[in-house]
Amino acid sequence: PRSIHSSAFIDPQAQIGSNVAVGPHCSIAAGAIVGDNTILHAGVHLYRGVKLGKGVTLHSGVSVREECVIGDYTTIHNNSVIGADGFGYVPDAKVGLRKVPQVGNVIIGRNVEVVANTCIDRGAFGSTIIGDSTKIDNLVQIGHNATIGKFCIFPVWMSVKASNSSSAVPNPPGKTMNASEYFVSMYLRAKK
Repeated sequence: PRSIHSSAFIDPQAQIGSNVAVGPHCSIAAGAIVGDNTILHAGVHLYRGVKLGKGVTLHSGVSVREECVIGDYTTIHNNSVIGADGFGYVPDAKVGLRKVPQVGNVIIGRNVEVVANTCIDRGAFGSTIIGDSTKIDNLVQIGHNATIGKFCIFPVWMSVKASNSSSAVPNPPGKTMNASEYFVSMYLRAKK
C-alpha cells in the first residue's frame, strides 16, 4: 500500500480505496470517495462528497469542490480548480448585482488531462460536463453548465462560455491551429 502523509487530514466519513497515496497537507472532507491507485500530491483539497475514480492523479494545489466527480485515470495538474462557482449574477435594484447560487457540480470523464491553472466552473443548476479523453491545456476557463464532448482538445488561454457545448476540436475565431492541433483535428473528424 502507498502512504498517507501524517500532515494530511482525512475526515472519518471519507472512503479511501486501496493503494492510495496522499501527500503532505492534503484535506479530504466528509463523504469524499477516493478510488484505488489514486495519487494526491501535496496540498490537494477534496471538498464534501467528491468522487474520484481509480488511478486518478491530482498534482499539488488542486482543489475539487463539493459533489464533483472525476473519472478513472484522469490527471489534473497544479493549481487547477474543479467546481468553483460560475460567474452568475442578476440585476437587483437594491444591491446592484445579486449572486445566483451555483448548486450544480462538474463531471469529468475517464482519461481526461487538465493541465495547470485551469478552472472548470460548477453548473448553476445542473452539471458542467467534460467528456472522456478530452485534453485541456494551461490557463483554460470552462464556464458553468458547459458540455464538452469526448476527445476534444483545448489549447492554452481558451475559454468556453457558460452553457455552451462542444463535440469536436474547437478552433476559436481568430486562432489558427498549429500543425499538431490540425493533425489531431483531422484524425478525430475522420473517426466520426
